[in-house]
Amino acid sequence: VGSFVGQGPDVMPPNRVEWIITNPPFNLAVDFAERALRETTVGVALLLRTRWMEGGERYERLFRDRPPRFVAQYCECVPM
Repeated sequence: VGSFVGQGPDVMPPNRVEWIITNPPFNLAVDFAERALRETTVGVALLLRTRWMEGGERYERLFRDRPPRFVAQYCECVPM
């Protein structure tokens, strides 16, 4: 088991997959999204609060060149 983002010997090596679906920590979600987008061949699904999509930095880093295709809004926590 290794870290998905960060630096050091425990960071997982690149691994091309079709999909990455995750519920990342809010404060690391941009880093998770950027790495996931580099490693997938089909898509990425992130389970996050809607407010995560707000903000100029996120827009510049993620959404300007790669806008989301789908945003699925839920009114309750998604049961896992």
